Parts: sequence; structure tokens; C-alpha cells
Amino acid sequence: MAGTALSMARSMLGAAISVAASAAANEMSLLMGVRKDIWFIKDELETMQTFLLVAEGIKEKDMLLKVWAKQVRDTSYNIEDCLGEFMVHVASQSLSQELMKLKDRHRIAIQIRDLKSRIEDVSSRNTRYNLIEKNQITRAIDERDSCMEDIRNHSASNIDETELVGFSKPKEEDGASQSYDHTTFWQGSIEEET
Repeated sequence: MAGTALSMARSMLGAAISVAASAAANEMSLLMGVRKDIWFIKDELETMQTFLLVAEGIKEKDMLLKVWAKQVRDTSYNIEDCLGEFMVHVASQSLSQELMKLKDRHRIAIQIRDLKSRIEDVSSRNTRYNLIEKNQITRAIDERDSCMEDIRNHSASNIDETELVGFSKPKEEDGASQSYDHTTFWQGSIEEET
């Protein structure tokens, strides 16, 4: 009878060890997979920030695009918060603190997995509803670049050379090279700073 009880106890213990090993393997897989997920999320965050810049430049915004841009913005804020929290927990060096924070790491790892899933959902929503087409992005970038070029050209043509610090005499009209007094330049710079 004692042998039967011992045999049952061993088989139950064997099953418990198997379950514990499986759970430990799953936990290790979760915690070890976080690094790959963080790189994925970092790359997606950069893409999201670029998208938001482009979305601002698109003049013909429909409601779907506005909603999607809000979802992208909210997701990017959640990502930044989660990664910040992850970095706080990883920065600890003490072994006892590491063991205490295992629960926190597990929670953060689950958050990261959830964020990755949410990113994939938001991305597939763009594909599903065709919210932003490549020609819209190209057009928005071209318009922004054209606008910036116009601003640069307009600004450069409106500069009165006599108002520039460092020029003590008006520019000679004959095109000959002009020298200026360096002391006037530096005095003007110092006077501007004070």
C-alpha cells in the first residue's frame, strides 16, 4: 500500500513538474521575446510619427483619416509610456530587486505584446479602409517642400543688407569686392547680445 501511495505521489509530482516546466518555458519565451517586440515597436513608433507628420500635411482630410490619426497618436503615446516603464524596471541592478520585479517584468511583457497586437490592428485598418494612399503622401510631401522653398526664397529676397550686423557701408554697385571692418562686426554682435 505504501508503494502504491508512493507511486501515485511520484506520478503526481512528475505531472506537476511537467506543468511547472511548461509554465516556466512559456514565461521565459514571453520575457525573452520582449526584446524582439521592443525593436518592432520602436520601428513602428518611428513610422507612426512620420505618418502623423504626413497626415498633418494632407489638406483633404476625411473623418476616417482623422479617427485613424487619433488612434495612431494614442497608440504611440501608450508605446512611449510602456517603454519608459520597461526601462525603469530594467535599470535596477540588485538581484533581490530583480527577483521582486519579475512580476512587473511579466506585466510589462504582456503590455508590450498587447501593444504589438494593437499596432498590427491599426496598421491593417489603413490597408482595409485605404485611408492613406501613396499618392496622397507624395502630394503632401511635395506641397510641404514647395511651401518651405517658397518661404526660403521669400525670406532671402526681403533681407535689407544695410540691416545686417557687420556691414558698416552700403554695398558697392559696381560689383567690386568689398571689405568690412572686423571690429565693427564684433562690436555689433556684442551689442546685439547685451
